[in-house]
Amino acid sequence: LLPTMSTSATLLQPIFQAQRELMQKIGEKEAKLGYFCPRIPLDLVHRPDQDWFRLMTGFFIEELSEAITARNTPSFHEELIDGLHFITELAILANVSATEIPLPKSLGENTLKLNSDWAPKVVKVVEDAMATVNMLKAKPWKAEFKAPNMQKFRDSIIDTYQSFLILMQCSGIDLNDLHKLYFKKNETNHQRVKGGY
Repeated sequence: LLPTMSTSATLLQPIFQAQRELMQKIGEKEAKLGYFCPRIPLDLVHRPDQDWFRLMTGFFIEELSEAITARNTPSFHEELIDGLHFITELAILANVSATEIPLPKSLGENTLKLNSDWAPKVVKVVEDAMATVNMLKAKPWKAEFKAPNMQKFRDSIIDTYQSFLILMQCSGIDLNDLHKLYFKKNETNHQRVKGGY
């Protein structure tokens, strides 16, 4: 059985709140650098909002790629946590709350260490993320497009988030690690914003 929603909220709500705060800080910097800074949640009726979601998904996949490269190094978990920052941001942009993310049934048990089950789980995360992006029909060459069905879109983000949590579990990250590693990197990111990184 999956944990109750309150368990999901207890684990993920502080992460969602911290990510919202970081998004606001980074958004101020992005605006100064001339980037489009969308309202949260995104309004996917608009082309710039769809483009922003696509861009952030690209950054998420980039972090996943860095984790793959770092798989046998000490920075492996840090790269996965960078991915957690981005998948949380994508959920927030799609107006998905922490309570809507079902936790993997044994996330806290840390029963799966880095093993042969890892590679198919990476593929599943990428497939889920790209299935979400494929619902966005605004393309530079298309004059007209529609917004996605928002319920299906949000469900797809939830699937991607859960797939990523399962990948983290399979990578040896348990509940305590998840919080500790996330907030350590979150603090680093805040310091980078302050320092002009």
